[in-house]
Amino acid sequence: MSLEFYVTNSAADTIDVVDSRSNKVVQVIRWYRVAPHGITFSPDGNRVYISNESENVLDVVDRMSGGILQKIPLSGHPNNIAITKDGGRVLVGIRANPGVVDVIDTRLLRRNEEHTGRWQRT
Repeated sequence: MSLEFYVTNSAADTIDVVDSRSNKVVQVIRWYRVAPHGITFSPDGNRVYISNESENVLDVVDRMSGGILQKIPLSGHPNNIAITKDGGRVLVGIRANPGVVDVIDTRLLRRNEEHTGRWQRT
């Protein structure tokens, strides 16, 4: 069984799906106008979450069909993203000063919280 990995290409406005066994691009997703950036998956693999820099939204995509299920408005320009282990929340880094993290409820498909502040490295 071969695994696939997804690579966002913000300069090319695409997402490449690469077969891990052959290291070849097996699919190119081109429906972005500008700059897909962060990407993560639901624990069950059915949904793909992509930070869309051109529209300041988090795109929720059905992995099998490639169709957009929802565009969730964010508080600003998104960057990298992560998902909680249980898949209940997606955390979206927002480029701002001080930094902001938007918290997305994956069940309701909406932004629930915004955390702003200065964090110190430990």
